[in-house]
Amino acid sequence: MSTFIVKDAHVTLGGRAVLNGAGFTASRGQVTGLIGANGAGKTTVLRLLAGLLFPAKGQVTLDGATVKSDIAFARRVAYLEQHPASQWPLSVETLVDLGRLPFRGFGAKQTDADRRAIDRALGDTDTLSFRDRSVNSLSGGEKARVFLARALAGTPEWLLADEPVAGLDPAHQLTTMQLLRQKSQDDGLGVVLSLHDLTLAARFCDHLVLLHEGQVLISGTPEAVLKPQHLRKALGIKAFSGIHEEESFVLPWSASSN
Repeated sequence: MSTFIVKDAHVTLGGRAVLNGAGFTASRGQVTGLIGANGAGKTTVLRLLAGLLFPAKGQVTLDGATVKSDIAFARRVAYLEQHPASQWPLSVETLVDLGRLPFRGFGAKQTDADRRAIDRALGDTDTLSFRDRSVNSLSGGEKARVFLARALAGTPEWLLADEPVAGLDPAHQLTTMQLLRQKSQDDGLGVVLSLHDLTLAARFCDHLVLLHEGQVLISGTPEAVLKPQHLRKALGIKAFSGIHEEESFVLPWSASSN
């Protein structure tokens, strides 16, 4: 089974220790959610997995090999940053087509496989209806779905996504998480994403990693991680939890000082 492994990772940015010995394993075919307070290190972990940062100490590996951002890696792993933007007035279809570049190179003509992958990505993300519109004419939530389509158009083995549902309306938050869960189960996609919504984390993630002060406080199933004592320590909250239609939910209820 394909796995990302972060082992004893230390990262310092701007003179601050952002990660201080963090470690966990993410497996392909599962949705792994990174949760934690602002500044806990979620984005830094994703950038390590994407090969955009390297630890001062420790290791980050994919299938036993140290992560290296090159063409072979780009064909396997898609990275969706937080709040992506287009610097040019590209059409939606043109932007999504950029996700195919690792397979054919810049300037090469689209193939039938490219067109099929683009159409599927647009359909999956509910963006087919504005494929000819300029990306810059879209709302923030619409842009977020288009950039997700670009990532999926590359038919990656892994998707690394930094808060992919931030800014989406509730319906698209749910459909996006359902899509990622379905692709992990049906297509074997490995998903590692950061989330603030604890109910989405509880419902749609197979594995959670709770970061606290640059370390992993606990990792495991949502049931094991989303316990009151862990939420109180890492997030400073008291939460109400329950089960509806045989699925767990967690509702942050009040701030906690201890």
